[in-house]
Amino acid sequence: MTGAGANIGRGIARHLAAAEVRVVAVDRDGDALDRLTAELGCAAIGADFGVVDGEALAAQLLRRFGPISFVVNNVGVTSTERFLDTTAGELNRVFTTNLLTPWLMTRAIAADLVRRREGGAIVWISSAHDHRRHGFPAYSASKAAIAMLVVEMAAELGPHSIRVNAVSPGAISEGGGRNEPLHERIPLGGRSGTPKEVAEVVGVLLSDESRYVTGANWVVDGGLSTHSWLDDLKG
Repeated sequence: MTGAGANIGRGIARHLAAAEVRVVAVDRDGDALDRLTAELGCAAIGADFGVVDGEALAAQLLRRFGPISFVVNNVGVTSTERFLDTTAGELNRVFTTNLLTPWLMTRAIAADLVRRREGGAIVWISSAHDHRRHGFPAYSASKAAIAMLVVEMAAELGPHSIRVNAVSPGAISEGGGRNEPLHERIPLGGRSGTPKEVAEVVGVLLSDESRYVTGANWVVDGGLSTHSWLDDLKG
């Protein structure tokens, strides 16, 4: 479980631990990992996906905790730079953390799953902005790449009984906030979603309840993606 230290990642780790899944939490924030391990009793590894070697990390995980049956790729960073202001260094930072390092880590774990012939499940946490404009092009492009990667992986790994899906959250906050202009555009309850609500969907995608689901991208945004600029003209 990568990016496990806060918000959505912490919610997923809690949900899986409650379901008696053996969780290995990975995050760059050591203090957050300490709090999580104290709360859940899970294992943890500190790693910054902006600099760590993904294949070496996978080898460490497999050596210490293997065999691994499930992967949840939640790690990610954002960028608020507009297209004309985005430097090569900034683009590299976002794509290395959000796509390249998780790709290499997951590839190594998936190769081990193929060798073991036991099947498994992989879930990538993408974003509702993998298909809707965000205004932060580096972030949105990295998430759009993940959405397509999920489809490619699902087709390639399906014959090995390895399912690969994505979950694309919208506005998510610990308290499911309200009373912001954005919330007026969310049909379900006029509020943000909660990490628990994302985690429950991840749990289903990892379980046998979705044993015939692969290559899917489940949007968890309360209907935010249904909003159109035409809605703003009404009234």
